[in-house]
Amino acid sequence: RRRSIRAGMASIMDGEAHESYRLLDTEAGGASSDVVASRAYAWAGRAVPLARGAWLALSGLAIFAVLITGRSSQLDADLRGIKAASGGGLSGRFLQISDIHFDPWHDASVGKACFCNSYALVAASCDKRPGCSERSCTGRGTGNPFGQHGCDSPRRLMRAALEAAAARAPPGGYDWVLVTGDYSRHHMNRLSINDTKKAVHDIIREVADTVREYFPRTKVHHNIGHALFALGNDDFVVDYDKGGAEGADKAWFASLQEFLLAPARLADERLAEADDRREALVAESALPAEHLHPTFPGGGYYLERLSADLYLVSLNTVVYSSEHEWAGTETPNDPYGQLHWLDGVLQWVGTQQADGRRTKALIVGHIPPTLDNYDFQPQWQDQYTVAYSDIVDRHAHVVAGQLFGHLHADNFRLPAPSARLQQPIFITGGVSPVFENNPSFRVWNHQGGELRDFTVYSANLRVDGPQDTLSFEEGYSALSGFGLESLAVSEWRTKVAVPLLDDDGVWRRYVSALWARDDAADEGVGASAEFRRKSACGIQHIRQRDFEECVRQSRR
Repeated sequence: RRRSIRAGMASIMDGEAHESYRLLDTEAGGASSDVVASRAYAWAGRAVPLARGAWLALSGLAIFAVLITGRSSQLDADLRGIKAASGGGLSGRFLQISDIHFDPWHDASVGKACFCNSYALVAASCDKRPGCSERSCTGRGTGNPFGQHGCDSPRRLMRAALEAAAARAPPGGYDWVLVTGDYSRHHMNRLSINDTKKAVHDIIREVADTVREYFPRTKVHHNIGHALFALGNDDFVVDYDKGGAEGADKAWFASLQEFLLAPARLADERLAEADDRREALVAESALPAEHLHPTFPGGGYYLERLSADLYLVSLNTVVYSSEHEWAGTETPNDPYGQLHWLDGVLQWVGTQQADGRRTKALIVGHIPPTLDNYDFQPQWQDQYTVAYSDIVDRHAHVVAGQLFGHLHADNFRLPAPSARLQQPIFITGGVSPVFENNPSFRVWNHQGGELRDFTVYSANLRVDGPQDTLSFEEGYSALSGFGLESLAVSEWRTKVAVPLLDDDGVWRRYVSALWARDDAADEGVGASAEFRRKSACGIQHIRQRDFEECVRQSRR
């Protein structure tokens, strides 16, 4: 019984919180006392043996990261405060942050022709690309230490975004943090470095550690928190895992799990001393063994319990990408058996209840099963889009939402009018400004297993020179920004998607939200009638053939 409790503990840990931080340049020595404390805390969790007065750290990639603080008496108090599967004490907010794309080689003095990297570092690849040369790179940067449009995130941008997200946490803190993929920078293959695999490993490790650093303390209903992760296409040695084989991929998943989950095992041993209290914690939360985290090293996906009402289903969407290539084999019908697993998990979740209410599943991944919002090309191979759509629609009553990233644009996609799904596919913007977007993150409102609203926070990067600070301000909320009564498909269809072609006000709000830039509707493609038509059709059709027919009809 106690072994099963230990195995199930991770499946029901929830919550993430952090006290507000002032948005300061922490790397320039201006760190607030809270930030200094959190750094000491994160360091101690990695370096100090588990003992009386020690700090504990529990982290996970595609699973969760947990940080526990205090002496054993505090731990006992924390565990006594746990309300098993009750949902009590939730703040009703969680954070989604995506596409950080941390670039440790970022150089603010270098222009985007060299991807803000020194010419010496990228010379071999630069000289093969039109318009790229030492002259076009060196001294052509904006000098902005927080980054520039067209390049990935320097360390100061990553930290500024996480610090701002922590400062926006509600009283009681976030219930959990979702990091929906792409920790590592783009174009790793362009760098003249000796060990690309180790470099990607180290980048993912630093991003995960930094997330834990800014969210170390937890004040949710059971006083233990975690961050949940999903893999992105740049979180492999080769972008989109091109040429990947199942055996090599599984070795990569296992290597990530090895250094990210080691603290989890140690923390679980320490918590085993509180078996009696933990028995109550997991009494109504144990999951079938085949649905627990061991699926991650076998395929990069997993199931986790977030609250009494809600489970998280984290998918490895890279294997479905239109850019993904399998090494020397035909495209498999169901890579890693993930679709079969998803079907079974959603069916199982639909049989569970909390206080007489049916539980639901929040599906998260990196690459959305849609067209992109610029070139309008399919992001998944069509056979997988069809199979996935059939599964989620069959279990529509269980699906609380579908959250993705990847596109670096704040967006949504609607299911077909005949579908039973109640909410759109939601796509969050990114931290990296590589696609001319401003950096952003989302804070979600939830209650009783339902998504109620979200608020986007973004920051303006100066394009003409350096800036001393980077301030993330509230951009809009879904309900107030678009005049919605709820996040239901019908609201988005009638008040945003349909009027998009004819209502200039709706169009301006949509495009401004897309890249978190107020001038987006007046410049470039934002001012194009053709782009407007394609945007309206792209929202309403996730398959390319249906999209193309919609565009043809709209031109008549």
